[in-house]
Amino acid sequence: MNGRKGWLAGLAAGLLAVVSAQADDAALGFLKQTGAVQYAEKTPYGAGIVSMALGYDAEGKLVAGVASRETATYYKTMTYVTVVREGGEFKIQSMNAPAVADFHGKSREYAEGAMKDVSGKVLADSAAAKGLVDAVSGATPQLKAIYVSAALMASKVIDELNAGPDWERKPLP
Repeated sequence: MNGRKGWLAGLAAGLLAVVSAQADDAALGFLKQTGAVQYAEKTPYGAGIVSMALGYDAEGKLVAGVASRETATYYKTMTYVTVVREGGEFKIQSMNAPAVADFHGKSREYAEGAMKDVSGKVLADSAAAKGLVDAVSGATPQLKAIYVSAALMASKVIDELNAGPDWERKPLP
């Protein structure tokens, strides 16, 4: 029985890698919106994040990052948080879940509202990003999942923007 569990775990990891490769295309699109011309990525990233992509401007300066994570909103869907540097602080440029367009009624309205609420927040550091979760007292489990995902992804993007990892850079397609 343990052999079967190991095989299933390997299969699940392989499927996650396939989903990760597809998620990068969307992440790269969000990086383009920041004005980045080069990128570096780490897939899988870890810490509950499927992929991390960092964007660089024409001078090679690290200017933005996008993290992707599967989030159990009203349906499990891939979510993306884009963070840009703004002076000495960090701005969540956007939180997106392309599949939300397929949600119906209140599910769509609530998910879009939560992502809009997160978008535009200016944060001093990764600890401040974790404070996004404080806004969810009394929220439904689905809305809480959106805020928790936003906090985790924004925090990790800010950490990487501060660290400036030496990942292989490529031109944005």
